[in-house]
Amino acid sequence: MSRTILKAKRVLVTIPQGPEADSSKIPFELHRAKSAIQEGLRHWKRYQVTNTAEDADLIMVVRKASGVGVSFGSNRGGLPMPPAVNNPLPATADSLAVFDAHGPGLEGPPLWTASEPGGLNAPEIKLLKKFQKRVEEAEKKP
Repeated sequence: MSRTILKAKRVLVTIPQGPEADSSKIPFELHRAKSAIQEGLRHWKRYQVTNTAEDADLIMVVRKASGVGVSFGSNRGGLPMPPAVNNPLPATADSLAVFDAHGPGLEGPPLWTASEPGGLNAPEIKLLKKFQKRVEEAEKKP
């Protein structure tokens, strides 16, 4: 586990399209996954959720599997990840990637990644639980 993750106090949770994305063009399921991660972080109380990258130590990028989410009146579907977000995980599964907000940000390599079909579905939020487990295990090591 990265020392950056262990020393971090504040986290920005965003989507692949970035924090400035037009919310009317984002699938509902992606909004729901982002909110679930934010709520899970607040419940954990290990990190403070922030609204800007400038205030964050870490940036968590939440991505729902392609084709997830239904939208009416437009052809939004599963939006592809823009090239600026360096996420090596498959588009066929939900993913969570953690980046250093003080380093290269989303353009650099992720500090931690995980991918799993349905991994961002509430109430389990399996990917956040995996991250939490890894952080807590790393904190116990001398």
